[in-house]
Amino acid sequence: MKKSHLLGALCVCAISIGMTAATEASLTEVDWKTAGDGLITQDSESGLEWLDMSQTVARSYTDISSNFDEGGDFEGWRYATTVEVAGLIDAAGGDGLYFNWPINNNEIQDISVVSLLGSLLGYTDERFDPYIYAMTSDTYKDCSGVYESDPDKKWLHLIQPNYPAPGDGYISLNSTYSYIWWDSINVGSFLVRESAISPIPPTLSIIAPGGANQECSDVGGSNVPINAQITLDNSDALDAVSWTLDGNPVASGETVEIFAPLGMHTVEATVTTVLGQSATASATIVVEDTIAPAITAGFTDAKTGEVIVTISSRDKVVPFYSITDDCDDSPTVITATAGVPADKVDTLSAKTDKKESAVNVSIKGITETVELTVTARDASENMSSSKAELIIVP
Repeated sequence: MKKSHLLGALCVCAISIGMTAATEASLTEVDWKTAGDGLITQDSESGLEWLDMSQTVARSYTDISSNFDEGGDFEGWRYATTVEVAGLIDAAGGDGLYFNWPINNNEIQDISVVSLLGSLLGYTDERFDPYIYAMTSDTYKDCSGVYESDPDKKWLHLIQPNYPAPGDGYISLNSTYSYIWWDSINVGSFLVRESAISPIPPTLSIIAPGGANQECSDVGGSNVPINAQITLDNSDALDAVSWTLDGNPVASGETVEIFAPLGMHTVEATVTTVLGQSATASATIVVEDTIAPAITAGFTDAKTGEVIVTISSRDKVVPFYSITDDCDDSPTVITATAGVPADKVDTLSAKTDKKESAVNVSIKGITETVELTVTARDASENMSSSKAELIIVP
């Protein structure tokens, strides 16, 4: 701080105030009298609102106090205590150590803390380096412990960026100054009131990246990814997101994956905020199975076990097939027949209701192409067929 700022004599008194730094409370600029004026700083952690310094600078304690009643300039407001000012600094990211003199490391804060307070509350003087000098409700006391009888002589607090060196953020809450300061055009007041602005309730919508209709991807259903799209008031913060499927609790969090069986379901999300606001949204999802079973069919040489498409009429073959289905682990085999000429049906025939088949059959005397046809159906009535051909070489 420049020496030209000090207009009166200085004395210092030791004080003891129990404070612990609150971390990252939400400070938000809101309007007071007209839309867009931004004259209030709302602290969602303490529930207090702080009036901009521009509204109180150069006005005495007596003047301001006389305007707290109905119809006054500051109706509904009051002077903050030193402890409340410390809480505001905590909310801006301060470390809770603001009560030492002369300057030492305990009073030097990150400049971002001081700059945030200046941008929200406004500075009381910007002729040199900008700073906030402001009064609280605490009565001025000299170093001998005598309280000042003049009601306009109150305890002053200093908040100043780039002091004592560029990049520093200086805060002092325990220094006391002579009466000259209380009539100064550079002094404002820390005025507070309990929050009068109710946060806007959150808005909530449910987003299913895969769409409302989901293909079955596992036995009996599908794991459906779902997101909660949430918009919050600037003064509020998210507390929890809970989910139900058809009325049954299933998950929590903004992004979840819910297992839904085949069929139509109602998914519901409920959002709660730290300020007690809530919102609920629901969506319908349908898990369906539109994909038929996958079938593999063919022939292997009975001697070598190799898959073949041609074989001598003097050898033996093993017709085989397998059926898979993502949604149904036991699809129904409708037919599985190795077809041959009509007069040779008894020579080569394999019918089964199992998912896999291996029947050792003789093709002796057959000199034509034979076919293996397999047809299957899953639980959702999806059907598919597969055909394999085997050329018989004389």
